[in-house]
Amino acid sequence: MVYTGPRIKNVCCVGAGYVGGPSSAILALKVPEIDVTVVDKNASRVAAWNSDHLPFSEPGLLDAVKAARGSNPPAGSESVQITTTASISRRKPNLFFSTEVDGTIRKADVIFVAVETPSGKLDGPGNGAAPDLTSFHAVIKHVAKTAEKDFILVNKSTVPCGTADATKEMIGPYLRPGVKCQILSNPEFLAEGTAVSDLLHPDRILIGSDETEEGSAAADALASLYAKWVSADKIITMNSRSSELSKLAANALLAQRISSINALSAVCDRMGADVTQVSRACGLDHRIGRHMLRSTLGFGGSCFKKDVLHLTNTAARLGLLDVASYFESIVNINTYQTTRFTENIMSRVSSNPVGRRTVLGMLGFAFKPDTDDTRESPAIPVIRDLVLAGYKINIFDPLVHEEQIRQDLRASLAEAQYKIDEQVYICTDVYEACDGASGIAILNSWEDLRYIPSRRDSDFSTRIADIKRDNITTSVVEIGGDHIDWERIADGMQNPKYIFDGHNVLDRRLTDLGFCIDGIGRPIDEPGLVRETTAETLPMALNKPNSIKARGFKVKNSQGQPLLAS
Repeated sequence: MVYTGPRIKNVCCVGAGYVGGPSSAILALKVPEIDVTVVDKNASRVAAWNSDHLPFSEPGLLDAVKAARGSNPPAGSESVQITTTASISRRKPNLFFSTEVDGTIRKADVIFVAVETPSGKLDGPGNGAAPDLTSFHAVIKHVAKTAEKDFILVNKSTVPCGTADATKEMIGPYLRPGVKCQILSNPEFLAEGTAVSDLLHPDRILIGSDETEEGSAAADALASLYAKWVSADKIITMNSRSSELSKLAANALLAQRISSINALSAVCDRMGADVTQVSRACGLDHRIGRHMLRSTLGFGGSCFKKDVLHLTNTAARLGLLDVASYFESIVNINTYQTTRFTENIMSRVSSNPVGRRTVLGMLGFAFKPDTDDTRESPAIPVIRDLVLAGYKINIFDPLVHEEQIRQDLRASLAEAQYKIDEQVYICTDVYEACDGASGIAILNSWEDLRYIPSRRDSDFSTRIADIKRDNITTSVVEIGGDHIDWERIADGMQNPKYIFDGHNVLDRRLTDLGFCIDGIGRPIDEPGLVRETTAETLPMALNKPNSIKARGFKVKNSQGQPLLAS
């Protein structure tokens, strides 16, 4: 891809959050001939980016930031495959974080906008929620008023389809006489926990522009930067509306796969089937593929729910009510799955509102591994409902700070937040969280929580390779590092020892230590249980569902008649 226009020297990114910070760091790292300055009015956030204690946890990010700032990666930091054309230890610094917004905008050739666009209020059943563009509109107006030379405005925020066209109309009156601006759409496709890898090795780079000569030239200019490390076949140019919709569509399709397998997990629970086996069987079909087919207690994060509700709102506004209902059902199934998981815990382990409270250990609080991001984490409603039901809750997460946990629970519990001081304890390790517990819930599947049994048990001294076939079910990792001593946990728990595996990651043979493992969409494994399932026994099970360890909500047909009793 050859770009012959004016040389880009200075890049500004407005917004030092989850998108702006990492994206700018990799851009600066891979294109050392340009200067990249990230601006934000939040002085404490900027100070964190200029230190060794970044605003959030992301594997390899500190290495990338320090390399682009021209300093060596910190000792003991995580290994990241970072290569540049210049020596990292001697390269000229070209990544900067600053609160000087106006001065940076004035000298920039390209200005990225990477501010949050959270969901607005729900517009009612079937109507979803439009994103709140207040911050986005404020930024683009300020950029237009401040710029003193021609520039390219690149939107990386998630916005409604048609925003590039609306932006062009909006900023026109604010531009200085003679200043020209081209608007591009360049959505991000980052996943928390793998953001650095996603940026270094993207599946695709989308660049949307006006279908004019000037728009194409601006798209080529931006593409020339990405071409420094991304192959040309992965840099895709298109019109702005297609680019904007592609971001929403990708997240909706991913969320749909998760909700589909979660819906199937409810069927598996009633039928005595194993959703991990079903997902593996389906994933081997090349038309389906194996990715995003793991059943869990529900998806979280800042994007899936927000973007699906955004599409719901778009469809409703276009009068496509059946389409809006379909998109909304993706979110509804997700909520149902989380509630189902919580109610199953309550059905197995009774609370004791009088006297000594029943203790439950919650392992995990962030919405996924290798991140401290708690936005829309399913752990929050699970813990909220258990607190309201009277349980004492012990929480451990290796990355999420105690104050963040308390802040999220205060917001969720609202007027009942006083219960946090009485019933919630933030623990320093898994053993403290599990001590005296009648049940444990696996709410996050980070690496150390893909448990192996105690190394004191010789039966578990080797890796069980067949559990990880096709990357659809994972239970055991190779021995090494600080894995969990399950005998120690078992010794400190109450009987019966329930583990509610919200990610289906545990080795089922832990029942030998006395645990009852209750996963998602899987038959319960109990100590000494030998299960035989044959085609001949299935009809009997359908007629007598209690012979299977059926659980969950009552299922009714379209006439409201129960199909299977709980």
